[in-house]
Amino acid sequence: MDNFRRLLAMPQVMGYASILCNESIIKYSTDAQTMYRCQMEALNYYKYDAVYPACDHLVQAQSLGSKLEFNESVGYPYLSKNALENVHEWERLKTLDGPLAGRVPVILEACYQLRKNLDQEVLVIPKIVGPFTLAGQLIELREIFECILLKDLNKLQQFLEYLTDCIIAYGDALIKSGADVIVIYDPLVTPDIVPADIFYLLEFENLKKICTVLRSKGCKGIWIQFPTREKYFPVFNNLQPDFLSVDEVTKIEDNLSDSSTLLVGNIPPFSFVEGSSATIEKLSFDFLESSKNKSKIILGGSCEIPLESKSENILALVNFAKSYKMVKSDE
Repeated sequence: MDNFRRLLAMPQVMGYASILCNESIIKYSTDAQTMYRCQMEALNYYKYDAVYPACDHLVQAQSLGSKLEFNESVGYPYLSKNALENVHEWERLKTLDGPLAGRVPVILEACYQLRKNLDQEVLVIPKIVGPFTLAGQLIELREIFECILLKDLNKLQQFLEYLTDCIIAYGDALIKSGADVIVIYDPLVTPDIVPADIFYLLEFENLKKICTVLRSKGCKGIWIQFPTREKYFPVFNNLQPDFLSVDEVTKIEDNLSDSSTLLVGNIPPFSFVEGSSATIEKLSFDFLESSKNKSKIILGGSCEIPLESKSENILALVNFAKSYKMVKSDE
């Protein structure tokens, strides 16, 4: 992706758009027109640089058979029953409606309407979850780790490869619906849960395949979002994402071989909930000042803006970006 001549603001306002619009989060998560309208209203209010036709992280799991509960008082839909009892059942997924079932058409239609009705300067950015995270939504994690501990990896690898193909099918449909950039969200691969050697064994090649195939199908930008620990720096260099969510910028900049990667961050999500406008402004300033190449920085949260956020804090981030003056050497 080309350098930007100004500081972009791209907070991941997904379901929070429904809160801003006083709309039901469940209706937002299940109705394409509601999602489209809320995203448009949020864009018009905040005037940031991207919209996100996205909601909870369980859209793909539901399409493959996991059961969800929809309770307005709780917020986003949540998992109530896994699709599978154990890894050895995974081939049963092939008998279901497949990766484009469930609420996937809601996301595709909202994506299409946003791209159709917005200027090209505003990016349309849906999200997908990575294979390991999707597996953990289809089966209990203990079943996955039991396979790892017992070195019963053949079925697990087949399962993850199948999920990779499902994710690619969904990503391809998003691209055809107008997505400019796709976020690959893979929180379960944090080293606190999955040791780095297991990540490289079971997840890395699948992520690489997703990135490669989606680019070949016309995706203009891949946005990687999972923990930016030092053990994973070689992963980022190999995947060469166009966008990378970061918590701390200096070590990333020193270790990225692809100088075209744009770094998005790094406001902690709950700063939008618990902090003030002054908090957001200071965090934004500190993040920019820590970067050696500010033309590669996009201002935003390190992940999705929480549903409980204060609207004025999102405005503070956007206004800071608009007022920030890039020095000539960064242009």
